[in-house]
Amino acid sequence: MMYDYTNKELNIKNYTTYDLNRSVTMFKYSGLPDTIPEYNLEYILQTKGYAFITEIDNNLYALSGSLGGKVDVYGECTNITINNTGLNFNKTLNVNTDGVLIRNDFLKIGLLPLLERYNTQLVESDITIVMSSINNRLQTLISANDNRTLESAKEFLKALQNGKLGVIAEQQLFDSLKTFSTKQTNTNFKDLIELHQFIKASKYNEIGLSSIINMKKERLNVAEVESNTATLYPYVDNMLQCRKQALEKINSKYGLNISIDFASSWNDRVDNDNEVSDGENENEQREEKSNNENN
Repeated sequence: MMYDYTNKELNIKNYTTYDLNRSVTMFKYSGLPDTIPEYNLEYILQTKGYAFITEIDNNLYALSGSLGGKVDVYGECTNITINNTGLNFNKTLNVNTDGVLIRNDFLKIGLLPLLERYNTQLVESDITIVMSSINNRLQTLISANDNRTLESAKEFLKALQNGKLGVIAEQQLFDSLKTFSTKQTNTNFKDLIELHQFIKASKYNEIGLSSIINMKKERLNVAEVESNTATLYPYVDNMLQCRKQALEKINSKYGLNISIDFASSWNDRVDNDNEVSDGENENEQREEKSNNENN
């Protein structure tokens, strides 16, 4: 099956699925019950915006549902309706007493709106690049004044496509054909590639993966790199904090000892921060030693 660059809906969905395949490994859990696989928990959180941990038949499950019921003083829903066919469970539960609600983020948005926004831009960029690449093959445009000339031109192009030399048989047909150069309209592929990379880097930065946005610059200084990495933290820290707060309630309510931290590439930022701090300390020590020797 060939890739159909014009199928925007499918391509946005595929982009988003690949992103979620990465992002569900953002956190590593320790102490989760066997009935709550961490990938399933993260998928619910990141796609739905929240998950509800409750006990069914003496087992804990992470389930999705619809929030509703009477709201509290802060406008938060107090009930959640869960319909899970796998457990044959259909019931409206109290959010505060029948389990623990885990938020993906403070506003229970999830990652889908963010990913779909950037992936829509990426799909449009893909189409532009493909169309520009195809159009770049055409060096001239052919114009025909009548149907007979048009058919002759088609035969001429078809012969070229098949690897044969094309011939215009009649002088009258040849005289009615006109060609126009398209070289002046060719797209600057460098600009298209930079735009594509900018969109992709912006998306990764939003979910805490470092991807330097470097527009037409050969190198970045340390301050620019540190400024870029500093923008990665707020949203993923928000996600981590929401999970930690919920896990504290789950541990207290069900007598568990579940912990969480960043995993995989997201944990590299901690090591990078330590490396920067160590480097700064070494620089300070060298400067202090140099000053002492000079004195």
